[in-house]
Amino acid sequence: MLQPDAFTLEVFAYVLAVAAERTGVLVHAICVMANHYHAVVTDPFGRIAEFYHYLHEFTSKALNAKRGRWENMWACTETSRVSLEDRAAVIDKITYTLTNPVSSHVLAHARKWPGLLRWWNEGPLEVQRPSVFFRKNGPTPPTATLTLVPPPQLASEPDGGVALMTRTLSERETWLRAEARKKGRKYVGLKNIKAQKWWESPTTFATRRGLSPRVATRDKWRRIEALARNKQFEADHAEARKQWLAGDRLVLWPAGTYLMRVRHNVPCRPPPG
Repeated sequence: MLQPDAFTLEVFAYVLAVAAERTGVLVHAICVMANHYHAVVTDPFGRIAEFYHYLHEFTSKALNAKRGRWENMWACTETSRVSLEDRAAVIDKITYTLTNPVSSHVLAHARKWPGLLRWWNEGPLEVQRPSVFFRKNGPTPPTATLTLVPPPQLASEPDGGVALMTRTLSERETWLRAEARKKGRKYVGLKNIKAQKWWESPTTFATRRGLSPRVATRDKWRRIEALARNKQFEADHAEARKQWLAGDRLVLWPAGTYLMRVRHNVPCRPPPG
């Protein structure tokens, strides 16, 4: 459904730019493959749910309108979100995102991927509002600017981490190509990618019922701390909900509560620190 043609790139880049501007989410890296995407972002205002809602809603509506279809485009399962707990995890996930065409054995060099693949080493990308689905005089802007910024964890680097990431990406791609040769794996290739149709389906089945991680870090104790923090949030949220259903409308909900805050304007504790 995300076949990397010019229209798909235009739609995804435009909607991503508008979603980021509306919610204040900072985008660091993005790779849109033919049937999924990876993004590394920072959510300074606790509006990541709105960001994903807007991105998924309007990419699917625009692409469906172009193709004359009405069914769901995105999977109905929960969006996979992984909290990156330290600098190493941020670098790892950005590297994973930007080398995905190579690790997926699609192309030998990620820079040749014809879809949307971008990070902050490039300047802002100005995108015209797609001609399909979006009204000419509607509420969306005629143009949107997709600006990718370095993550806060690389702010101490003099160039915003460009040299570090360039070196890391090159080393990772070299290793991936060596592994592919060792295993006798071939790449799909640009010609075959462009020949694929958006309505085609894989001939094999994806692995299901595996682990869906919520945190990422190489540090064992950071991981334990993050998982404990998530567990404590769930317990605090359940207790607040219990009291709220019992009639206590002034009960304080834990920091990070989203849906109850948006729908019912419940009071929440301030975030730690």
